[in-house]
Amino acid sequence: MTNGQARRPCYDRVPMSQRSPLTGLVVLDFTQLLPGPFCTRLLADLGARVIKVEPPWGEGLSRMPPSLPDGTGAAYAALNHGKEVVTLDLREQAGRDAALELAATADALIEGFRPGVMDRLGLGFAAVTAVKPDIVYCSLTGYGQDGPYAQRAGHDINYLSLAGLLGLGGTSDGPPLLPSMQVAASVAAA
Repeated sequence: MTNGQARRPCYDRVPMSQRSPLTGLVVLDFTQLLPGPFCTRLLADLGARVIKVEPPWGEGLSRMPPSLPDGTGAAYAALNHGKEVVTLDLREQAGRDAALELAATADALIEGFRPGVMDRLGLGFAAVTAVKPDIVYCSLTGYGQDGPYAQRAGHDINYLSLAGLLGLGGTSDGPPLLPSMQVAASVAAA
């Protein structure tokens, strides 16, 4: 002890179960590709139990190269490490019912569809809060829930272009320099 202060253990010597701020929270993950899975990966890293809901045909990123020896896309494996995966066909009533049962046990739900898709599936905010009134319901969309671009698919290069960032790279007499990573999607996820 120095100056009357008690010694405390170094952060890396404290067991993970004692330093994970989201331990005990359950997050239901209806996201695909980069921003949503990266966001929920961060939540899993912070101790949350993340249950990823995928269609029977799998998520597209799971088949995108480069692949691991078992054929799984490396990016998919990196973004979904530490999560549980549940396969549900949300086009079928049984799949939607199972998703609502999961939602009833979750603290948060994160979805990344275009506005209105979860409502059409019977898994929108009203349906989910009917089974779990205190759930945190987060919708990740490229352009918000309403407005002129709401129903457009959003991709990183579109966001960078609309924000004026894409034109900052390259030369004045040539095309813009395309970034080697998905900047907007990565920043939005964090």
